[in-house]
Amino acid sequence: MNLVKRMTNENSKRMIAILLLTAMLFSLIVPVQTESAYAASNISVGTKVSLKFGHTIRYGIGDGGYSNLMMASGINDSLENRYVFCIQPHMQTPTDGQYAISKIYTSDSGEASVLRKLVYYAKGYPGWSVGKSMWFNSGDWSDDDIYGIFHIAMAYVASGYDDNMPAWMGGTVKEFMYTDNWNKMIQIVNDCKSDSKVPKVPKGFNVFYISESGCQDLIGGTYESGTLKLLKKSANTDMTNGNTCYSLKGAEFGVYDGSKKVGTLVTDASGVS
Repeated sequence: MNLVKRMTNENSKRMIAILLLTAMLFSLIVPVQTESAYAASNISVGTKVSLKFGHTIRYGIGDGGYSNLMMASGINDSLENRYVFCIQPHMQTPTDGQYAISKIYTSDSGEASVLRKLVYYAKGYPGWSVGKSMWFNSGDWSDDDIYGIFHIAMAYVASGYDDNMPAWMGGTVKEFMYTDNWNKMIQIVNDCKSDSKVPKVPKGFNVFYISESGCQDLIGGTYESGTLKLLKKSANTDMTNGNTCYSLKGAEFGVYDGSKKVGTLVTDASGVS
């Protein structure tokens, strides 16, 4: 009876020792310092944008067949300088200067979704290589043709798909625009209505809208993107190196936008996420 009791006591001691060792090892895989990583969101209604004349684009004939392409800067995102597109062809182009963002489109449905696709896949924006392969992989399209087609496509959507949207100096855009360019514009707009034809844009890409009285409204894109890599290390390599009870693999770290979890980083066997 005493022998059995002694064996039980010894087993209990071994179990306690194993649990203490396990607890000590687990304490080593907790980072010495942990911090929450938050994604920046720097662009909102009221953000100031600097606009400057880029060049005149011609997409049709006569006084109603051209527009001025504007360059935007001063936006704190990953795009740096980018073109913005006038969306009221019958009105004059804004002068160079600073303008405040009036609206931001973030939705993946309806008009907002189509406008986001049109800007994202336009020449000069991140999706252009895909846009080019979808719509301009054949034919003799000049840069002016392409800029003009996207400009009118955005104006067409913003007008509520009005085939008779007015042009500069009277008449309609359709009357002045080259027929091939108009047809290509309609094709692109219709394609952008379908997620199966044109993929949704990345979540970090949104469209901003500038509205000033006496001149055309403009839209452009903003892209808040980035990469994040985490390296997990042991606090005591003398104990953990070669120790089968310790692994760098499979540790999970949350990535947050404010209080909302937007992603998870998972480490591999080397501790790299």
